[in-house]
Amino acid sequence: MKHLWTVLALTVLLTACSGAPAAADNGIGDPGKGKQIYETGGASGVPCNTCHTTDGTTLVGPSFQGLPGRAGSAVEGLSAEEYLHQSIVDPGAHIVEGYELLMPLTYGDALSEADINNVVAYLMTLE
Repeated sequence: MKHLWTVLALTVLLTACSGAPAAADNGIGDPGKGKQIYETGGASGVPCNTCHTTDGTTLVGPSFQGLPGRAGSAVEGLSAEEYLHQSIVDPGAHIVEGYELLMPLTYGDALSEADINNVVAYLMTLE
């Protein structure tokens, strides 16, 4: 039993010290894995940060800074998570005013459902 507690304590300590965001408690996905996909594009090969920033700077697409607050009220009847998921798999469904549909239409096919949920979880951590 002492060994089990040692292993458990070590696991908690290593997780806390890893510097990576913890998995989302709301069951959406893992924000740490989502950040990696945001930066690398994952299986799609097209990183989100090619067109979207997290610091308020505008590139090709709108910045993701403060996105969780905006996403929840973007489309009536959709939660922030649902809106973000739909925006990834069907970018033409809701185009932000002032922007054109330039986002790749392949994320829904190239990324797994888990990958998409991880990206959504990461986006929900942005302030």
